[in-house]
Amino acid sequence: NSRREKPPPWHYSPQMCGGPTTGASAQTPLDRARSMSRPRRIRSRLKGARHDIESLDYDIDASSVFEQELQRQPDHVRRQIAVGRWAVCLAVGLCTGTTAFILDHMGALVLKARWALATKAGRLAGDLAGDSRAAAFTGAMAAFMVSSVVLVACAALLVIYVEPVAGGSGIPEVK
Repeated sequence: NSRREKPPPWHYSPQMCGGPTTGASAQTPLDRARSMSRPRRIRSRLKGARHDIESLDYDIDASSVFEQELQRQPDHVRRQIAVGRWAVCLAVGLCTGTTAFILDHMGALVLKARWALATKAGRLAGDLAGDSRAAAFTGAMAAFMVSSVVLVACAALLVIYVEPVAGGSGIPEVK
């Protein structure tokens, strides 16, 4: 009495899709794709593409097509391209450094303003409670936490309504 094991839920079978159960056409799409050669698969997907090139590398430094094109150019053109790339790199570095400096300075100003608000709230709460240190601490902590919630809410509203794309981590862009 042999029991047949049930296939996993991701298993594809022709019977599930109403296809034939035997013969050459009973192959799954994955089996048919595996039986094709790699260049044929690429050619079948890319209509109108060059068939003498199997694929182009995405990393331009490792691309043989890019290297061939670079070798065809005269020396002065290659030097101009290299100088232009370094100029763009310098400009991006300067802009990034300036932006980082401004953001750091603004962050310090916001923190200083939050501490000033917490100090004033602590003094006010302490004065209202008759010079109670516990009330002063509670007032200062409450003001600091409320300011944090307000800043987080502003950031969340900007991401949600102004620029939803900013909600990602940015890791894929850095890679």
